[in-house]
Amino acid sequence: MQKILIIRFSSFGDIVQTLPCATLLKSMESKKATIHWLTRQDMAPLVEAHPDVDEVWSFNRNLGMMGLISLAFKLRKQKYDKIYDAHNNQRSLIVSFILHPSSLFRDSSKFIRRSKQRWKRFLLLKMHKNLYDWPFRNTLTYLKPLRLWTENIRLPKKRPLDLERYKSVDQKLRNWENSITLVPSAAWELKRWPLENWQQLVKLLPKHKWLVLGGANDVFCEKLYEMAPDRVLNLSGKLSWMESARVIEQSTLVVGNDTGITHLADYMEIPSLVIIGSVAFGYPTRKSSKILEVELACKPCTKDGRGRCKNKEFKKCFYEITPDQVAQEILTRCPL
Repeated sequence: MQKILIIRFSSFGDIVQTLPCATLLKSMESKKATIHWLTRQDMAPLVEAHPDVDEVWSFNRNLGMMGLISLAFKLRKQKYDKIYDAHNNQRSLIVSFILHPSSLFRDSSKFIRRSKQRWKRFLLLKMHKNLYDWPFRNTLTYLKPLRLWTENIRLPKKRPLDLERYKSVDQKLRNWENSITLVPSAAWELKRWPLENWQQLVKLLPKHKWLVLGGANDVFCEKLYEMAPDRVLNLSGKLSWMESARVIEQSTLVVGNDTGITHLADYMEIPSLVIIGSVAFGYPTRKSSKILEVELACKPCTKDGRGRCKNKEFKKCFYEITPDQVAQEILTRCPL
């Protein structure tokens, strides 16, 4: 029986998009492989919920570099047969070198590192020369490096996450059955469909009820609640990542920007509408998700939503996706 380690520390959305690798590696070894995963401590519950991950090793960032090195030496005792560095950052390089010194120089039958293809990113964002498969589906880029180990790198069937321990959140959802789940905010401005569009969307569908997910500081969410408190349940800042996952699991439809939660809905094959503006790498993968976007010459202009809009009409790529269009998509899927 082979023992395989996946390294991916963060972020929530990237880990979600890496989860199919565990299923692929498990099936590659006729389900006889033991899959371990090294991640950041606050991300560990997500990986632990995956049925194909046998053991999770978590790194506490507060322990600093010495803590990471100490953990790497513990991992070396595991004597992994294969290691997949799906992160490719300073931390993963250090761990990889301790576990497999030749990892700094080449991929091998025992070690693979996912390339970030920064030169392609530079050409796309700075020169508008696109050498990627398009639309760019990040999940597939995590699977492709594994072709060194197996020819079958097709997207595996989803594996349901074990979310039973988070079922206490179901109490908050009483009387909110058949609601639409909204994920209206995002970490960076150039990922966000405008607040006034979200507000107009809620107005256009007066018979629908809405669950709103987001972080504690997402003012979008509170403003949506304020405009229709009888039809909007604001859960932003009130749930953990995994409690939000439990909400998504029970959702009829998810509408959101490029965020970790919408990527989770895509992974779970929950019907979703994903609003894509200026970002390059936020496209969903599965057929259950529909992309809403407009084609503009200036797109994409940002990797993850940071930076400034390059169009003379601020966020034109978002404003041209109208609330009426999104409302019609919702009515197609969730008529009342």
